[in-house]
Amino acid sequence: MLVSVIITTYGASKFLSRAIRSVQNQTFKNVEIIVVDDNNQGSEERKKTERMMIPFLKDNRVKYIKHQFNQNGSAARNTGLSAAHGDFIALLDDDDIYFPNYVQKAIDLLLLNTSCYGVCFSVARLYRNIITHIQYYEKGSIVSMKDMLIGAAIGTGSNIFLRKEVLEKVGGFDTSFKRKQDLEFMLRVVKSFRILYDDSILVIKDISNVRRINYINNRDALELFNDKFSDEIFLLSEEECEQYYKKQYSFLLQIAIDSADRNYITESVQNLFRYDSSCSSSLRFFSLIKSRIASSIKYGFGNRLYSMFRYIKNLYSVRRSSDKTLHIANEELRELLKVCQSE
Repeated sequence: MLVSVIITTYGASKFLSRAIRSVQNQTFKNVEIIVVDDNNQGSEERKKTERMMIPFLKDNRVKYIKHQFNQNGSAARNTGLSAAHGDFIALLDDDDIYFPNYVQKAIDLLLLNTSCYGVCFSVARLYRNIITHIQYYEKGSIVSMKDMLIGAAIGTGSNIFLRKEVLEKVGGFDTSFKRKQDLEFMLRVVKSFRILYDDSILVIKDISNVRRINYINNRDALELFNDKFSDEIFLLSEEECEQYYKKQYSFLLQIAIDSADRNYITESVQNLFRYDSSCSSSLRFFSLIKSRIASSIKYGFGNRLYSMFRYIKNLYSVRRSSDKTLHIANEELRELLKVCQSE
């Protein structure tokens, strides 16, 4: 059996080596690692990525594919899928990490549960080398449409492990989506195939490298998504439907606030009002005030001060946490990072 792990990268060369090593160090060794470089040709980030990839190309399991220009995440993943030869397909973001037994555990579960065509594990969220939160999933449960629309979904696009038959039926990623690519793809998957949840913590999502999110891209992607999956949304109960829209437009409001753009904030607040009757006019006032503060301290010393405060807060929260699993995960993480971050 061969497993194809597709790692797409854009603007994160400093994290990429860690992701690749986490695959090289899997206990299951028969893997091909397909790195798709979506940076623009000739850009500084492309040059950094090319230099970083040189030692990894000595491993004949590693393939390095370069786009001539940035085509977005969906297209990059499709490039990787086209080059994959594995019996199983796994996706990994360039700043995320697998625990060493991720691939072996996924294969074992799918061989044991022959009616299932994919598996999603519990996800640890990492901030500056500290696991601050774990998204748990119930062992043996099946991913549903409701999970994808209003639940915890799959936690990250790095939590996708599928039999190759799935791709043969549903196809690849929809390149018209600049955002919500993973959600769109997995909704099509769970409509046709049983995908298994497992409670093992085997995927690490690093949120330290979160880039500033584009409001327009997210708003347009949400409109496109709502149109494409209108039938699935309609099948939700009235309460669930309201919950879905509140979740989506609350997230869009947060992006608008981070952008510090008054027009975006006003638009997103108005959209949220349509689905959340508990909102009041004070929300708009608070959002505008917060946006002004955000725009003034977002960069420079203010940003460094905020980052330091967030780091201390997360460290304190972990030490005070009663979740023993969280402490164990951080101990395992320290050992993993020694290997994945070594030269």
